[in-house]
Amino acid sequence: MTLTTDGASYRLARRGANPLARPARVDPANPLAHERPAHDPKPQAGDRPKGPDSATAALQARTLHFQVHSVKDEAQMIGGEAYTLLVPVAWKVEGGVAWRLHPTMPTALAIRAYNPRGVEALQTFPTLPFSWGDTAGSGGLLQIGANYLGNEVRPPPQDSLQCLKEIVIPRCRTQVRWWITREEELPKLAEAVKAANPDQGGLTANVHAAKCGSNTRKGPDDRGGFLWCAAQHACARRESDDLAGRPPHGHESRKGPTR
Repeated sequence: MTLTTDGASYRLARRGANPLARPARVDPANPLAHERPAHDPKPQAGDRPKGPDSATAALQARTLHFQVHSVKDEAQMIGGEAYTLLVPVAWKVEGGVAWRLHPTMPTALAIRAYNPRGVEALQTFPTLPFSWGDTAGSGGLLQIGANYLGNEVRPPPQDSLQCLKEIVIPRCRTQVRWWITREEELPKLAEAVKAANPDQGGLTANVHAAKCGSNTRKGPDDRGGFLWCAAQHACARRESDDLAGRPPHGHESRKGPTR
């Protein structure tokens, strides 16, 4: 540094740091900051976010979403919510609670949930109560086909497959003609029905469940379907029957078919 005054020049040399100078500020590194890779350019204005890949999109397309459907009872009866069930979103539901003259089973559920844009459907038919034995049946006062306390007088079928073929399909699927293509017993379903309906009131219940595949032969688009049935036979045994070695009397068969 050179200083000139009154014709004389003075040269000043810097010998040390300025004691009044402030040190340079150093900002600490952001611990959450991540360096952007060289191959990942900074997004520009107007860029659209990347959508799911093809595998994710395919999985989302196959995902079935459900919603809760509430089945209401008739207002002139008890009213209110009777059942709830899960149905796929966008499906339609028709039917509801069916009332009938029966002392122990006055109601039944008859519901059909279906895809309005396809052929998929799930339908539940009302339970069918029957009675056989003692005064109702062979040798009794009431013959086959009569009504006994709301139950139809008819001998119980051997199993659920016979029930499907001889009772459920002829009565519940009258609008189409069915051809049975395959049959299968369902022991786990029978166990579940038995667990949900324990023996009570001196009745011993035997449950048999099965399903059958069928085809209506309507055309190339006819995929057929399955009918499930759980037949419950509740038998009451008297002490006199045990002494005489006779079979139980008062059989009551309850069929709960579902398609």
